[in-house]
Amino acid sequence: MSYDLSPQVIEQRRLAYDELTRRFGQREATRYEEGTIGVQHQENFHYRPMWNPDVEIYDPSMPRLKLTDWYSFLDPRQYYYATYNQARNKTMENLESQLAYVSEKGMLDKIAGDWHNIFLAYLLPLRHYEYGGVTTMTYVARFAYGTSIEQCASFNAFDKMGNSQIITKFALMLPNADQLLADGKKAWLEDAHLQPLRSMVEHSWLITDWAEAIIVQNLLLDPLLYNLLYQEFDRVALDNGALAVTFVHKYMSDWLKDNLRWTNALVEAFLNDEQHGEANRQAIQQILDGWRPKVEESVRPLAAIFEMPRIKGNFEASWQQAAQNVDQNLERLGLNTASEAPAMAG
Repeated sequence: MSYDLSPQVIEQRRLAYDELTRRFGQREATRYEEGTIGVQHQENFHYRPMWNPDVEIYDPSMPRLKLTDWYSFLDPRQYYYATYNQARNKTMENLESQLAYVSEKGMLDKIAGDWHNIFLAYLLPLRHYEYGGVTTMTYVARFAYGTSIEQCASFNAFDKMGNSQIITKFALMLPNADQLLADGKKAWLEDAHLQPLRSMVEHSWLITDWAEAIIVQNLLLDPLLYNLLYQEFDRVALDNGALAVTFVHKYMSDWLKDNLRWTNALVEAFLNDEQHGEANRQAIQQILDGWRPKVEESVRPLAAIFEMPRIKGNFEASWQQAAQNVDQNLERLGLNTASEAPAMAG
C-alpha cells in the first residue's frame, strides 16, 4: 500500500472582508488592513458623554481637523499589536545588550562625579516628562476617530511609558539609585530650569482637541526637546567622556525619527484631503503659530544644563540646530516655520 503525500492547494473563497473588498477590490488584505480598516464604531451608541452631550461618544466632528475618509491615513510602519511588539522587542533587546556592555566595562564608574548631578538636572526628571506624554497620548487614543489614528496614538503612549522606564533602568545602574530617583522627582517638581517644561506638559493636558494635541506634542515639543538634549547635548556628553549615557540618547533619538513617520503621514493626510485640505492647512498653521512660542519658552531654560559639565556646551548653537531640525520637518510637510510665521501679538 502506498500513500500520495503530494500537497494540494485549496483556493480561498474570499480574499478579504467586504469592507476591504469595497475599498481595494479583489485582492488579499494584509493583517494590518484587516485589523484596522472599518473597525471604528460608528452607530448604535448607548449614550452621549455627560461632559459634552453635543457630541457622540465617538464623533468625527470633535477635532478641528477633518478627513473625508478617516482611513485615508494608514500607519506607514503597518503596526498592529503583533508587529508593534515584535519591533519594540527587537529595539529593547539591542538597548539591553548595550546597557549590559556599559555595566560589564564599568563605564559608569569612570564617569566624573559631577555627571551624577548633571543626570539629576535633566535625564532623571525627564522620566516624568515622558509619563506626561503617556497621559496626552492616552487622551488622544481615547477620543481619536478612525482606528488607524487610535492605534498610532496608543502605541505612542506605550512608547512614552517605555521611554520613562528606560531612563529608570539607566538610573538603577547608578550608585544610590533609590535616592537619585526620588531626587529626580523632586527636581521635576521644584528646580527652576524645569518648571517651564513641567508647566508646558501640564497645560498640554488641557487641550481638548485630540488632533491639536498630536500637533503640539509630536511636531513641536518632542522634536525640539529631543533634538536639543539627545542630539546636541549628546555631543557635550561625548566631549566630557560620559560615554555610557550616549546609548540612552541614541535610543531616544531613533525613537523620535520612528514616531515622526506616522505623525508626518497623518499631517500629510490632513493637508492633502480633497474636501478639507485647505481648511486643515490653515488650522494646523494656527496651532503651530500659537503654540510654538510657548514650547520654545518651556524648553529654552534647559540652557543651564549646557553650563554644568567641565567642558561646557555652546547652548546657542545647539538651540539653533535643534530649532532648525524642527523647521526642516515642517518645511518637508509644506508648512510655515517659526521664521516665516506672522509675529505673535503680545
